[in-house]
Amino acid sequence: MQDKLEDRVIDLETRITFLEATLDTLNAIVTKQQSQLDDLRQQFRELAEQARRSVLEKDIDSKPPHY
Repeated sequence: MQDKLEDRVIDLETRITFLEATLDTLNAIVTKQQSQLDDLRQQFRELAEQARRSVLEKDIDSKPPHY
């Protein structure tokens, strides 16, 4: 009986160790993805601002080159 209980405790400890390692790995992945997402948001803002400035700089009354 004692051996069964000890085996179960060892099994649970082993599982917890693997779960903690998996959690650490997933946390690192999520942290990296958040950083990438923040970088992409910043790039998007910069591109949107460049596009806005480009549109404002163009003469709205001028005809496109194909006319």
